[in-house]
Amino acid sequence: GLDQAPKGVYFGVRDGLIYNLHTQQSLFLAAITADKFMTALHLKVHQPGMGASTISSLTVDSTGTTEGALARDDIAPGQQIQLSLPVAPGKALSSERVMFEAGTHYHAQLEDYGAAVRILHHARVDSKPPMGWWSWTAFYGGITQGEVMTNARWLARHLKRLGFNFCHIDEGYDYARGEYITANATQFPDGMRNLGYKITNLGLHLAVWTAPFEVSQRAWVYQHHKDWLVHDAKGRPIRIAYVHAHVDPIYVLDTTNPGAQQYLRKTYRIL
Repeated sequence: GLDQAPKGVYFGVRDGLIYNLHTQQSLFLAAITADKFMTALHLKVHQPGMGASTISSLTVDSTGTTEGALARDDIAPGQQIQLSLPVAPGKALSSERVMFEAGTHYHAQLEDYGAAVRILHHARVDSKPPMGWWSWTAFYGGITQGEVMTNARWLARHLKRLGFNFCHIDEGYDYARGEYITANATQFPDGMRNLGYKITNLGLHLAVWTAPFEVSQRAWVYQHHKDWLVHDAKGRPIRIAYVHAHVDPIYVLDTTNPGAQQYLRKTYRIL
């Protein structure tokens, strides 16, 4: 609802759909390219003391990525890298391409968007999408090996024959962001190799979550190779977020560094 807009503004990235429950009309705006910019949407709401809230403005802009990060976590002023793309005299710089659609069939608009992205970007769409169980929305980072096996056995017994054959373990199995080959000994004391064999022996496919370019302060890379991280102008690693609310800061792996590249190869070879 409009009266629920945080500080009077709904902020979104990439796409936004506005639907009027009374008229059943919808407006859909969505980026179909992201070559240089992030597409940001701002729906500003007029919230009077009395009476119904109304839309005061809607803007869709090609912007940098700083705003989205700042909305999530405070970043030191000296580490806020603002977008700066100079344009030479006589040259041009285009915004990203944005799709616009309005009407009474909001679901069809979403389908059209998916079709447009698939055609324009030659998406490799498998005829049968992977299906299964995913740990995150049930347990988040608190998932344990016992909870994984309980769900894996139920999945194999009741849903595997229907095509739900992936067991996807999200964050919680790993020791730290950026250190995925070291298991979380508290929650996965038997290690991931042992657990993986148990899952595949049930006839399921094992899947694991990673965020390859994020490195938290607990990780081996941060403790031993800060030179592999992206730095600010003063040589300090740039903090982009936290794993939890202001706990375990997250930094960025510099993938142009040969040592970081080798670390990524080793990580995924072992996984």
